[in-house]
Amino acid sequence: MNQDKNKPLGFAVIGVGTAGTWYADIIKEQKDAVLRAALRSPGSDTASIERAWGVPCFDDTEMFLAQDGLDAVCIATPSGQHFAQAKSALVAGKHVLIEKPITLNVAESKELYDLAKSKNLRLGVTLQRRADPFFKAIKAVIDSGIMGQPVLLSITLPYFRNQAYYESAPWRGTLELDGGGILMNQGIHIVDLAVWWLGQAKQVAAFTGTLARDIQVEDTAAVSIVFEKGALGSISGTTAGAPGAAHSLELCATEGSFRIEGESLVRWDVKAKKPEATVQKDGGASDPKAASTQNHALIIQDFIRAIRQEREPMINALTASHSLALILAAYKSAQTGQIISL
Repeated sequence: MNQDKNKPLGFAVIGVGTAGTWYADIIKEQKDAVLRAALRSPGSDTASIERAWGVPCFDDTEMFLAQDGLDAVCIATPSGQHFAQAKSALVAGKHVLIEKPITLNVAESKELYDLAKSKNLRLGVTLQRRADPFFKAIKAVIDSGIMGQPVLLSITLPYFRNQAYYESAPWRGTLELDGGGILMNQGIHIVDLAVWWLGQAKQVAAFTGTLARDIQVEDTAAVSIVFEKGALGSISGTTAGAPGAAHSLELCATEGSFRIEGESLVRWDVKAKKPEATVQKDGGASDPKAASTQNHALIIQDFIRAIRQEREPMINALTASHSLALILAAYKSAQTGQIISL
């Protein structure tokens, strides 16, 4: 679709929860974008969102997508709704930015990618740590070879979500709409760093359990990985570790190693300049509402430029499917008791 480059791009947000509010607030701050509307579930209270966001709120998808001046849509709904909503928006000729995960299976993400390509539309995914200058600097060091051969990546996710968190919204902790627990929902951002740094997973073995919460998905997982570039990895995570603590990533390589806790380096034994943290504190370990939105803003700004420049956004549907494939392989391994090859 062709946009008038002299006019700001018209954006709208599907989903009005915590993440949807983040998108709405960030879009309002952009010089080359304007928030035009919101969409929430049929029969929901639209008036309260209109008062809070200052734009029309719809509960009918057809009417929402038929608005004049709507160029792009941000999707911030439960994961199981992403595919259908993104497909509808693309068919209607809108650019689409999707909150993680892109969908709940890899085939659907490929279908969305192909559809966007066929219509010359931008399709991006918010895996926001890839936008962070800190994590980008670390990737550059790994890719430079100065650390030698990466051999071991250890990830821990000692998060906490109480039962009230899952009961606060009917989709949370369900297979149909959440798609998974600590790996698919809370941990996917860190899993995505692993495949971004070390390449896609080749083999995955995992155990998962629902040990402390009354939910359909896992609250605890232990995963072993062989990455395509040769390194081995492990992911240990839970949402039942009171009171909740920062995640950690430790990479060991033949010529150096480092350890990250939260968003900061706590050890840097590498013959290269130490990257400086850009997010001082990310409170998402025990309260998702406390997470920093700094990198969401970078993703949205890149997406706006991608639309204007008619190029791929920072994270497209194919790239975003790499961490999804690893997580789905972990679930299959846990269900079958087998090592899964990708």
